Amino acid sequence: MHIFMHNNYFFTKQPCYDNLLQVSQFLQNTRGKIYNMSYEHILDKAKKGDFVFLDPPYIEEHDYQFNYNPDEVLDTQFIQTLYKQVKQFDKKGVKWLMTQANTKEIKHIFKEYTIKTMKVYRIGQKMYVQELIIMNYKV
Repeated sequence: MHIFMHNNYFFTKQPCYDNLLQVSQFLQNTRGKIYNMSYEHILDKAKKGDFVFLDPPYIEEHDYQFNYNPDEVLDTQFIQTLYKQVKQFDKKGVKWLMTQANTKEIKHIFKEYTIKTMKVYRIGQKMYVQELIIMNYKV
């Protein structure tokens, strides 16, 4: 716990930290894995029966004042490429769930999938916004 003492992120507070430990233990017991890399690299690793959670950059009109991947261009081509790549998961029998901005373009591109809205709090904006949860399975 001492490694988290110098920041104020919500996920470092004791209840969230405890939840992360429980998830870690669960994954260790089930041979599950969490990767922190671009989804393109996960495409090759995923196989039938796997579940993949995707949290790609959001394609929306908003200045985040930061960029996780400085060389990445976030435009319509990016989201079209993402769409083609998740289709590869479908072909392999991989279940996936993705979060994304709540825009007409995103809803149109992923219209064949299950799309739900979720209200989330954006700390930087100090406000709630609607985001999308897109998945290739029914709930």
